[in-house]
Amino acid sequence: MALQYFRAILKPTLCALVLLPFARQLPAETLVKSALSFWSTSADRYEQVEALEDLFIGNRILLEQMSIVDIKRHQIKAIRSVEEAPNGKYIVTERFNEQGYATYREMKNQLHNRPESGYSSSFTYTYHPDGVLATVSSEPDIKTIAFKYDSQRKLKKAGTYQLDYYTNGLLKKVQGGDQIEQYEYRNGLLTRIQFSSRPGVVACDMGTEEWLGYYNAEGQLVKVEHKGIPSQVYSLTYDKAGVLTQKTWYDELRQVSYEKSYTFESGLLVKAILKTNGIVTNTTSYHYEQY
Repeated sequence: MALQYFRAILKPTLCALVLLPFARQLPAETLVKSALSFWSTSADRYEQVEALEDLFIGNRILLEQMSIVDIKRHQIKAIRSVEEAPNGKYIVTERFNEQGYATYREMKNQLHNRPESGYSSSFTYTYHPDGVLATVSSEPDIKTIAFKYDSQRKLKKAGTYQLDYYTNGLLKKVQGGDQIEQYEYRNGLLTRIQFSSRPGVVACDMGTEEWLGYYNAEGQLVKVEHKGIPSQVYSLTYDKAGVLTQKTWYDELRQVSYEKSYTFESGLLVKAILKTNGIVTNTTSYHYEQY
């Protein structure tokens, strides 16, 4: 699967409006998100979800975030993205340690005729003698989350989040609080993610209930279905080198077509351009520091 790190900041739901005063106005694509990304319960849960976001495959796919594997492989020290939109700029800055874990995140909104707004979070880590992650703490309100492993060093628990695996070692389920992600594979490729809540839980969301992935003979993800509110089908195209170049989709409700093109340099995304009905509406540039 191509590098999944194209930043997509969430458009607010009714719940998120309480916690995200800097919420953005973006296309319908950004309505599609994992239930695990909702900040609808408390600030404590928000800190824990953000600190542990790498545990949730579905959350990262839906938000198109760079995976920790690629952050380590490219020795990324910092990423700064600047999105130019009709109503202003959205700036996201992230810093990572050499193990690929985020140590700092900051988001700023510079909207026309509005004061600058945003938030920031910092994280510190401790490790076991063999290099395995032991704890993560969020700042400024220090909340420490412990990581627990089985005898084979598979992560089984992180704070209140629990992980289950198939017998072949692939991740089967992640449950955090009342939210659950379940995964299915075919020939080692992720083909289905089900997002759900435990029985009796009332969710305040507009999100994806199911993610379905379809691959070509080369193992490239060429079609994605998001089922839920709203439902959406995405088509992905690649160049001869296997690099993702374009994603397209059509919003039947709004009768709007979207096209998102990507430009890479040295394996890193440097620009993403979004067109709405053929007209450029958003342009995002990415800037990196490496170790």
